[in-house]
Amino acid sequence: MYNDGPTPILSKKKIIIGAISFVLLMIIVGFIIQTQQTPKESSNKATPISYSQTPRDERVANIVNQIKESVILPHKLNDITTLEDITANGDTVKYSLTVTEQDITKFRDISSKAYVLKNICSNNDTKATLGYGIKFEFMYNNPVIQEQRVVLIEGKDCE
Repeated sequence: MYNDGPTPILSKKKIIIGAISFVLLMIIVGFIIQTQQTPKESSNKATPISYSQTPRDERVANIVNQIKESVILPHKLNDITTLEDITANGDTVKYSLTVTEQDITKFRDISSKAYVLKNICSNNDTKATLGYGIKFEFMYNNPVIQEQRVVLIEGKDCE
């Protein structure tokens, strides 16, 4: 039975807190891309090259490694959302999240492409990351309602 009391407000707060946590994580990704340099070995010495000149797949792997060094996984984003893992697959950073929202409509809203885009495209750092040709994939798993959703975000999605 649905309760019209404080639960819907609390759920909105949880969603907002989760969105803020998510945006902060995306800022970390953008910062890593914009500031990291990768050494390139030559026959005599190591010469630093711009991070933006490294192959895209290597950049994605470096992003994932940097995030994993700075965030202990699994990482609770809010009362209902946990970032379980971050992996690299070619030019895509994959986020695996568990969401324990019991309301299927709210879960589908949280895991919708429109909701994810609103958070990503409003942040200049994540838009810059997408501009490098790097993609983000978010896999939302909800064991409570036994549903899984996947959202893929590419640079053209924020144009």
